[in-house]
Amino acid sequence: MRIKHALVLVLLLSTGLSASSVLPGSHLWDLNEVFSNSDGTIQFVEVYQPTSACCENNLGTKWIESTATSSIFTFPSGVVGNTAFKHILIGTAAFAALPGAPTPDFVLPDNFLGLNGDTITFYFYDEWIYAASQLPLDGVTSLQVNLTSGMLETGVNSPTNYSDVTGSVDAGGPPPAPVSVSFSMASDSVTEAAGIYTAAVVLSSAPTSDIAAGLTFSGTASSGIDYSVSGMLLIPAGSLTVDVPITIIDDTDIEPDETAILSLQVPPGVVLGMPSSFTLTIGDDDAPPLIDFVRGDTNADGAIGIADAIFLLTHLFSGGSASCLNALDANDDGGNDVADAISLLTYLFGGGAAPTAPVVCGQDPTPGSLDCVGFAACP
Repeated sequence: MRIKHALVLVLLLSTGLSASSVLPGSHLWDLNEVFSNSDGTIQFVEVYQPTSACCENNLGTKWIESTATSSIFTFPSGVVGNTAFKHILIGTAAFAALPGAPTPDFVLPDNFLGLNGDTITFYFYDEWIYAASQLPLDGVTSLQVNLTSGMLETGVNSPTNYSDVTGSVDAGGPPPAPVSVSFSMASDSVTEAAGIYTAAVVLSSAPTSDIAAGLTFSGTASSGIDYSVSGMLLIPAGSLTVDVPITIIDDTDIEPDETAILSLQVPPGVVLGMPSSFTLTIGDDDAPPLIDFVRGDTNADGAIGIADAIFLLTHLFSGGSASCLNALDANDDGGNDVADAISLLTYLFGGGAAPTAPVVCGQDPTPGSLDCVGFAACP
């Protein structure tokens, strides 16, 4: 649909006034041709002055608006010279770089025209309404006005600038590859005290419009208890990377390391790249309680005797269980081996030195890497 606003021209003709007697204006310009390739980066809008009026020069601050994209192009200045039957070409930078493209008179922003239907308004002078799929996107044909019928039709593009240079461009070819979205890495690790960890989502190319993606959660860590992250991910147009802040929730529980697995969800038309999920291992930072013990009392029965040497040797050579490895370190050398059994037997039967502290229930004055998760003889 096309609506022309030529009331002033009708009045001018009906009163017999000549165009040369009119002061500089701009109301006789009409939309004449619009063009776009498949992704909107190569576009032009052409306006035409279809009368012999000489002085339609006053275009400065006039505008062309797209309803679909909310974009507005404002003429930075008017034009100079006789405007009779002239064209003005407004094109994107990518259009201007194509072979066969006349030099645009003004620069149009990328993605100005709506690709799936639009209303294009040229100040208060003209308006085009085209439906979805009515604007050709093959890179060769354009949407044009038939000057005889006033109706919109398609044809091979024929952009013409104010210097009367005309041409035709080929911006066809396959449509651009769809944008791929993935995490920047597959896994990482933090401690509970990390505060906020930032994961990164990366894109194969910058999208021309916002992408509303999502995140789902799994793993041994619990969302809302061990960590917190939004399930919605808005990727703004033009982005190549987006941060995903993950708030790590610290607690005082003694627990094994846990995993938070975040999986991407993308809308139709967007490719889910690899890695599509990210595993964050959250390490527990809460130390276990210190257990009192007695060195050399390997079986934790409250006394040191031959039974302790037997218990120790059984642990070393027969797989016997022991809940307090510190108590088995009879010679206090930081390890559990046969030397501890020899030290105990020498103490019991050969006058050797007694095991060192703690000789009553207490903490190890020389702590090492040995664990003690329980000692029955100490409260």
